[in-house]
Amino acid sequence: MAESQFNPELNDYRFLRSALGPSPDCLPVETLEAMAETRLDDGSMATANAHLQSCTHCRNQAALLMEFQ
Repeated sequence: MAESQFNPELNDYRFLRSALGPSPDCLPVETLEAMAETRLDDGSMATANAHLQSCTHCRNQAALLMEFQ
């Protein structure tokens, strides 16, 4: 049996990382910054907003970015 089956903390870590971590589709920080500064064109802003609707990681990154601006 694999070690992770006996280690609930490792399973919790992996679950949280997969749920809250970045995916290959995540927005670059530069795009999030441009969104915050309203420097994106309408099409790019719509695409980025659509991604934010479904991505916890990017929403958290955007919130952190807004906190430090």
